[in-house]
Amino acid sequence: MYSIEQSGQLYKTDPTAGTWSQIDTVSYVNTVQLYAGSKSVFTIEKDGSLFRINPDSGEWKRLGEAGDWANTIVGIATYGYLFP
Repeated sequence: MYSIEQSGQLYKTDPTAGTWSQIDTVSYVNTVQLYAGSKSVFTIEKDGSLFRINPDSGEWKRLGEAGDWANTIVGIATYGYLFP
């Protein structure tokens, strides 16, 4: 389970143990949608940009062009991909 706190930090939570850990130090304050799958975490930003985040390393990369995902309302992350 993943969450972005008001501070803009991304956290991974283990609901069974009740523990949480910060993924990296990047600010996710512009994130409007968060999707988590078994292999990747995806965010859609205020400008409609889509990012894939490696939850183990915190490495992130924009996928496509800025604004490509601006009209996305819902999606599902599975098999390392985000499907709108």
